[in-house]
Amino acid sequence: MTNCTCTNSGQNLGSPTCVESMKYAQGFIIATLLDDAGADNYIPVGATVNDAYIVARLNDTDASQRWYYLPNVKNAVIGERGDDVFESFEDGSQTFIEEGVASTSFILAAQSTTMVGKLKSHRCNKNGFMWVDKDGRIWGREVSGALYFVAMEEQSLSVKAAYPTPTSNYNIPVSWKWRKDMFDENIGYWDADITWSTKRSLLDVNVALDGTVAQTTFTVDLSYDFGAANSKQPVEGLVAGDFTLYNVTDALSVTISTCTENSAGNYTFTYASQTVADVLRLSGSKSGFDFSELPDLVLTVA
Repeated sequence: MTNCTCTNSGQNLGSPTCVESMKYAQGFIIATLLDDAGADNYIPVGATVNDAYIVARLNDTDASQRWYYLPNVKNAVIGERGDDVFESFEDGSQTFIEEGVASTSFILAAQSTTMVGKLKSHRCNKNGFMWVDKDGRIWGREVSGALYFVAMEEQSLSVKAAYPTPTSNYNIPVSWKWRKDMFDENIGYWDADITWSTKRSLLDVNVALDGTVAQTTFTVDLSYDFGAANSKQPVEGLVAGDFTLYNVTDALSVTISTCTENSAGNYTFTYASQTVADVLRLSGSKSGFDFSELPDLVLTVA
């Protein structure tokens, strides 16, 4: 709330017989407050929020509009506030200045060191958050029937590492501050029938050329960021329809004839014969994956 003014009046304190109560958080959604065009990220009035809606937000090709979901959080404390600020006088009276700053904290249990870096990559963004409670409802900042992200204080995202012991896993304690103009009374929820157990953020896919690029074929290794330094986890089960091939030199699309997974994460592509010294560009598209690194691989026909 703001400070007391001459126009303040107390609201009635009655409530209906049945009042929906917030349950504990099972996951968090993080996104930038504004996209690159300066538009708000939010759930608009009248939106049909179902599984398809959530999948579309998680897979948005525009990273500034994309939602990032953290499931299976533990020990979540949503909005613990510091002490309110009062001015005190010699006669023992005091006046209200402002509310204490709220914070959110939770633990990502049994995680990888790789996840620490991925979380830290969001620190410098102007982010907000929503959360999903045990009953699957989405909680955020309600404004005139729409649901907005609760704004984080800039660069307040804290990501730590809790190293394993004989009785504990490698866990990641995460916390952030709320922006000072975010108030508890503005928190509301969106009631939606979502199967949250099947939802996850995108997986980054890395690519490395295996051998040379022939006129009709080349082979690449696709892997995740996770795994051993000398053996990253392979990206398995992809097919030709998940990829497109383009001849940059001729400015023409190239039809992929076959895409064969020789071993886990190792794929051979075949296509119509291309001219030596031409440059090809491989791209990918599949729900749940981020292939943005693939086009950076220079494929020069030898």
